[in-house]
Amino acid sequence: MKVPYFIASKIVQQKQQNFSALITKVATVATALSLAVMIVATAMVNGFQKVIEQKAYNLWGHIQITEYSDNRSYENSPIHLSLQKLNEIKALSHVKLVQPFATKPGIIKKSEQIEGVVLKGIDGSFNNDFFKQYIPNYTTSVNDLLQLNDSLASNKIVISQKIANRLNLKKGDECMVYFIDKSPRVRKLQVSGIYHTGLVEFDKVYSFVDIRLVQKLNNWQQNEVGGYEIFVEPFSKMDTICTTINKDILPLSMGSQTIHQIFATLFDWLNLQNTTEILILVLMLIVALINVVSSLLILILERTQMIGILKTMGMKAASLRQLFIIQASFILLKGVLWGNAIGLGICAIQHFFKLIKLNEETYYISEVAVDFNIWIIGFINLSFIVVSILSLLLPAIIINYIKPIKAIRFQ
Repeated sequence: MKVPYFIASKIVQQKQQNFSALITKVATVATALSLAVMIVATAMVNGFQKVIEQKAYNLWGHIQITEYSDNRSYENSPIHLSLQKLNEIKALSHVKLVQPFATKPGIIKKSEQIEGVVLKGIDGSFNNDFFKQYIPNYTTSVNDLLQLNDSLASNKIVISQKIANRLNLKKGDECMVYFIDKSPRVRKLQVSGIYHTGLVEFDKVYSFVDIRLVQKLNNWQQNEVGGYEIFVEPFSKMDTICTTINKDILPLSMGSQTIHQIFATLFDWLNLQNTTEILILVLMLIVALINVVSSLLILILERTQMIGILKTMGMKAASLRQLFIIQASFILLKGVLWGNAIGLGICAIQHFFKLIKLNEETYYISEVAVDFNIWIIGFINLSFIVVSILSLLLPAIIINYIKPIKAIRFQ
């Protein structure tokens, strides 16, 4: 066993009753709390981003194909992709699902209450996981929910909980939907389901209907739709697939965009959370470094006489520096262990018991979400330990300037 490690381990094992004992405890607690805050901040920021991103993907897909136009209204221009083109898209690597859609703005009325609404027409290929996730006790299929297997366009509608609350609608109720075109038209629809995503801007506007109803209202052909939503897996491939579709498959009159491009404001807001996360990580790392470095300086000053004696006995300054860095590393590692226990414990409690709530109107989720990414947590731990140990090299240099004679006399 090397001498520096042997001496450092003996010092650590001693029951200290002096000032350094208090400093050691403070440094350990500060290190633990700093790392715990870093773990909790990272888990919660990543969890928040992941939940909101997944909601956006469930609602609109990863890529949308529409007519190439600057028109941003809810009225779609009709497009048609041949079966060959659709099969080419579906055959692309990482493409999981291609589903058509069409939207139509209108006004929904129940008694004397009215609300603006956008009908999103879908067919049987629609991602059924959406309704499983956002309709309580949903156990059926898209075809059954909207009666899409009927030969005629269905009169069923799935509305949001927000619209249902405002109009006092419940499942099974009938409502009137008015459309203002060249001449006003009205359709009586029956509520077959009520969903809730928490994305307020979507929930207060969109309702789901049979795509054939929208086609009929717009006087479109059976093969004409407003666009196509494409789901890819993993979603990190969406940019590459979008470029391939635009370049190799679509005609010049059509264009594809990723959901990040269509809803740039939402995803820019989510990316801002990364800045907050980095700021928290840096501040907590600085707090931990200050405490660890301060504790090392105090340990060195308190054992100045020991340093002088060991130097007199022939121990080199490099070995002495190693001795105190090892001693400080014991404090650091103890703090790291406690920090992981506290941080992961807080995250686990939040994950299972949902104690911390959020204003859904503002944050789009009702409680704080956490994401346990073992690789990110491992990277934080490794970076924390490496940077902390490297920072100990600077205060350890003071040992070079301690003179043995003066050190032995030091009180």
